[in-house]
Amino acid sequence: MCANFIMKIPTLSPEDLKNINQAVQEISNELETIKTAKIQINEILKSIETKYKMPKKALRKVVMLYHKQQVLQFEEETKEIREVYNQIINIHKTRTS
Repeated sequence: MCANFIMKIPTLSPEDLKNINQAVQEISNELETIKTAKIQINEILKSIETKYKMPKKALRKVVMLYHKQQVLQFEEETKEIREVYNQIINIHKTRTS
């Protein structure tokens, strides 16, 4: 944090400060839960990578597509990108031939 940063907060009652303190503690606990979940996810990915020789990077993409239910969107975007790529590359090949 910048040494010159001064945060001005309103005057708060003891009850308000208590509530904010509890919220900070709750957020901290949730962040710890997230940290633990990320470690567990990485261990699962590593296990699959080792056992099935599947790259973690590819598996992570599959998991995210599954989790977000975006496989159809991914397929459409991939198709569009492939079409643009082919147009660009084909134009380049035609000009250099």
